[in-house]
Amino acid sequence: MIRSFFSGLILILLPFSLTAQWNNIVSPTDQIIYDVTFTAENQGWAVGLGGTILHYDGIAWEVYDLLPGNSFNRVVFTSENKGWAITGNGKIFHYDGNGWSLNFTATGGKGLYTLYFLETGEGYASGAEGYIAYYDGEHWIEGNIGFDVWTLTSYFADNKNGWLSAGAGKMYQFKDSVWSEITTTNPGAFIEMRFVSPDNGYGVGFGNSIWHYDGNSWSIDYTSINNTNHNLLDIHFLDENHGWASGEGSFFTYNYGVWTEELVDPDWEVWGFHFTDPYHGWGVGSDGLLLRYGPDPLDWQPSDEIPSHFRVNEISRSPQGDLYAIAHTDGVSPAESEVALYKSSDGLSWEKISSDLDLRSQTTTILAMQDVLLVSGYDKDFNFEVYKSVDNGLTWEVSMAGMSSQTFVQDMTIDENGIIYAVAKHVIPELYKSEDLGDSWTLITTNGFPVPTDPADGDFMNIASIGTTLFAFHTESENNVRAIYTSSDGVNWIALANTPDKFFAVDLHVSEGGLLYASGGIIDVPFGNNVKGIVYVSGDQGNSWQVIDTGSLGDYGAIYFSIASIGSELLLSTTNANVDRDFKVFTTVKPQIQSINFGVLSSKTYGDPTFEPVASTTSGLPIEYNSANPEVALVNGNSISINGAGVTTITASQPGNASFHAANNVEQLLTVDKATLNVTVVNVSRDEGEPNPVFELRYEGWVGGDDINDLDVIPIASTTADIPSDEGTYPITISGGMDNNYNFDYTAGILTVNNVEEVITALEKHSTTGIKIFPNPVSYKLKLIPGPSAISGLAIIYNSTGAIIKSIRFNGKALEMDFSAYPSGIYLLKIISADGSTVHQIVKE
Repeated sequence: MIRSFFSGLILILLPFSLTAQWNNIVSPTDQIIYDVTFTAENQGWAVGLGGTILHYDGIAWEVYDLLPGNSFNRVVFTSENKGWAITGNGKIFHYDGNGWSLNFTATGGKGLYTLYFLETGEGYASGAEGYIAYYDGEHWIEGNIGFDVWTLTSYFADNKNGWLSAGAGKMYQFKDSVWSEITTTNPGAFIEMRFVSPDNGYGVGFGNSIWHYDGNSWSIDYTSINNTNHNLLDIHFLDENHGWASGEGSFFTYNYGVWTEELVDPDWEVWGFHFTDPYHGWGVGSDGLLLRYGPDPLDWQPSDEIPSHFRVNEISRSPQGDLYAIAHTDGVSPAESEVALYKSSDGLSWEKISSDLDLRSQTTTILAMQDVLLVSGYDKDFNFEVYKSVDNGLTWEVSMAGMSSQTFVQDMTIDENGIIYAVAKHVIPELYKSEDLGDSWTLITTNGFPVPTDPADGDFMNIASIGTTLFAFHTESENNVRAIYTSSDGVNWIALANTPDKFFAVDLHVSEGGLLYASGGIIDVPFGNNVKGIVYVSGDQGNSWQVIDTGSLGDYGAIYFSIASIGSELLLSTTNANVDRDFKVFTTVKPQIQSINFGVLSSKTYGDPTFEPVASTTSGLPIEYNSANPEVALVNGNSISINGAGVTTITASQPGNASFHAANNVEQLLTVDKATLNVTVVNVSRDEGEPNPVFELRYEGWVGGDDINDLDVIPIASTTADIPSDEGTYPITISGGMDNNYNFDYTAGILTVNNVEEVITALEKHSTTGIKIFPNPVSYKLKLIPGPSAISGLAIIYNSTGAIIKSIRFNGKALEMDFSAYPSGIYLLKIISADGSTVHQIVKE
C-alpha cells in the first residue's frame, strides 16, 4: 500500500458521523442565559441575568460586558454593528459597534419582556400592564395595547399587524393597527412565538405542546411524550421547513412538516435557540448553559502505546474485531531496520506481538482475515515477499506462489466471496487474486487504466472492496493522471467521475457500514512540497465525497496514509510535516466509562483474620483499595488486616488505562467491634480485724500479643468489706477498665472474713514475742513497745462482746492507746505481727 519513499506514519483514531448533534461547551458564566442571536456563523451574542452580555468570536464565548442591576431577557441584532437588548426593569440597551449603552427607559420602569424588529429597522418592545414601545428607526415612542396584561412574546409582520401573547391563555392580535383579544383553546400562554410568514406561525410555553397558526386559528401541532410535566421554553424557525423547540431535557426538530422529539440531558433547561443553517446552531439556558449544534467535535489526544521510533504503515481489522498494525523504524538501512506487529481490541491499548516477522526489514501492508494474517514487505536482503500467519501473528511463512520474486505488493483486500485482491508492481502495475487465502496467486489482465509511453510510469497505490465491487487508486505520472477506479470483476475498470481534484489517495478503506474512505493529500505533483493532508468519505460508492475535519492534527497532517475503522471510529496514520521521523500516536477515540460494584462490608471484630473485600469493575480491571484509618484496618494489596476496633472508610478505586477512564471511587464503611476480654478475681479470706488482702485479677481473651500493658485503663477489684467488717462473705467486684479494642466481661469473686473469737480460742493467752504492754490494769493510756520479733504489726482492741472498738498499726515505735473513754471492764488486745498473732487481756479501771 505504501512505498518506501514516504517518510513516516502515525496512528490516529477519528470518530466520524454524517449527522449533527448537541454538545455542551464551556461557559464563561453561571448565570441564566435567556436569549442568543447570531449576526453571522461566527459572530454571536447572548444575554442573561446579572447584567451578563456574552460575545462569540468564532473561537470561544467571553463575557463582553457585565451591567449589574439588570436582568436581560431578549437580544436582537438588525446588522453586525447594531443590536438591542431589554431588561425586566424597563431598560433598553443599544450596541453601536463599539459597545453597549443605555438607550431608553420605560416610564415607571415597567418590565420589558418582548423585543421584535422588522427588516425595515422598526422595532417593538412590550411588557407589563399592556405597555408597548415602538422604535421608528431613530426614537422609541411609548404606547399601550389597551389591555392590562403582561406580554411574554411578540411577532410583527409590519408596523400594523402582529401578535402578542400574555398569561391565562390570552392572545392579542394587532390587525390594521388595532389591538384585539383573540380567544384560543391554549390553557396557558406562549413564552415564545416564531412566524415564518404572517399566516404560518408557531408558539410554545406553559404546557407541553407546540401550537401552530395557519392564518385562521391556533391549534396543537405536536404534544411532547417526554415533557408531560414540564413547559416548552423556546422555538426557532430557520425557514418553513426547518425548526426547533426546547423543553426541559428534550429537543424537538421540525423537518419538512414532521416534528421529532429527542430526549437528551434532563438538566438542560434551554431558554433560547439560534440556527445559522440546518446543521449549525446554538442553545442557551440555566446555569450558564451553552450548547452547540453541529458535527461531532474532534478532540485529538496523543497516545504512547506504540513507541515513537516506529512508523505505522497500515492498520487492518479482522472479522473478530481485532486491529493489527504493522510498523518499522524509518531512515535506516534494511539490515538495521526493525519491524513490529501490534494488536489491539479497541484501538486504544496496543500490545506488541513478538515473532519471526521481527526479523524482516520492512512491512508495507497487512490484511487481517478470519484466523489468517497476510503481510507484505521485504527481508534484510531487500527481497520482496508476502508472509502468511495462521496463529494470530506468532509464526510466519512465505506465501507467494504465482508471483514473481520481484513483485512488490502494496495493498490487499478481500471481497464478500472470500477472494483476495492484491495490487503490486513488478516494473509495471500488477493486480493479483487468490482464492485460497493467499496460498497461491493469479495475475489478472486489466484494462481501463491509462497506458503511458513507459508502462513503468503507472502505479497502483491501494485497493478496497464493497461486496464484490472493487475500488483502486491508480496514478500515471507521465500525464499526471490520478483517479479512483472501480470494477465489478477485477478485469474491467472505469474511473470515478468525482475523484476530488488534485487528490492523491494513499489508502482506501470500507467501513462495516459500507462507507468508502480515502486518505491521502492534495498535491500538484506526486510527492511535491506543496502537500496538504486530507481525508474523504463517500456514502454512495464514490459518486460524491465529503471532507472529514482533521485540522486539529496540526503539524501531523502533511499527508495521511493508512485508514481503517472500528465501529464508528476511524484510524488514520500520518507523520509530522516539519520534523523528520517524528512518529506519534493520536486518538479521538475516548476511553470507555467503567464503574465499580462494591457492596456493603459486614462488620468485623478486633482479632478477626485478614480478609479480601469483594469488588469488581465493569472493565474487568483490578481494584485498588485504601483505608482512611490504618489504625483500624490496613490494606495490603487486595487484603485487609484488622488493626483495632473502630470505624474506617474503605475506598475502592480503579485508575483506568488507555482503554478506560478512571472509575468513580466507591466508599464503604467498615466497622470493627471490640473484642471481649474476660476478667476474673481470685477468691480470698482473712480474719476479722485484718485488712483486705491484695486482689488478684486474671485475664482471658487477649488478641495477638496484647497484655495488661496495652490496656488504656486497667480494671480494679474492690469489696464493701473493710477492717471492722463482721465475719461473713463479701463480693469482690471488678470495675473501671477501659480500652479502645476491648469490651470487659467481669466475673466477681468472694472475700471470706473469719470469726476472730474462734481464732483467739486457738491462740495461747500469752505470747513470748517480746512485746511489752503496760500498765495493765490501765486507767488512761496503754503503752505498747514492739519486741525484737514483732517490730511492726496491727493492734486490735475488742470489747467484752467481741466487737472491735479500735485498731491501730505500729511500726517499730512505741504505741499509746487511749482507754480513757472506755468503760471499766475486761478488753482483749490482739497483736498481729510477722511471727503470728497473740491475744492479751487488758483490764480497764
